[in-house]
Amino acid sequence: MTAHDSVPEFCPPPPMSVRLDVEVVREEAREAVVFVRGELDRASVPLLVGCLRELLHTDGTDRTVVVNLVGTTFVDVGGMCALLEATGSARRRGSRLYLAGCSTQLVRLLHLTDLFDEVQVISSGRT
Repeated sequence: MTAHDSVPEFCPPPPMSVRLDVEVVREEAREAVVFVRGELDRASVPLLVGCLRELLHTDGTDRTVVVNLVGTTFVDVGGMCALLEATGSARRRGSRLYLAGCSTQLVRLLHLTDLFDEVQVISSGRT
């Protein structure tokens, strides 16, 4: 993917009580990076799930989606479960979903729940 070809898209704005921003950048026809900023919790999960569902279920299979979590300040169990479900959905459709910029806390939670091997994490050195 090349940065100069990127076309950013924004998902619909969340309700005022939700502190999450999701930006989708499509750099190639079947590749996208989803930048997540804010708190990924029970209240904000539907926004991210909707965006990922649209990316993964539009125009067939064989997609690559990277969810960049560097801008997240908090990810709770509901957020983690949503990322796991999206990963499984991508796999079932013959696509790939990667997590980048995971916080130490999210990686620890994935290990504690024995779910780390269920996701594909791109190491970013974030601590």
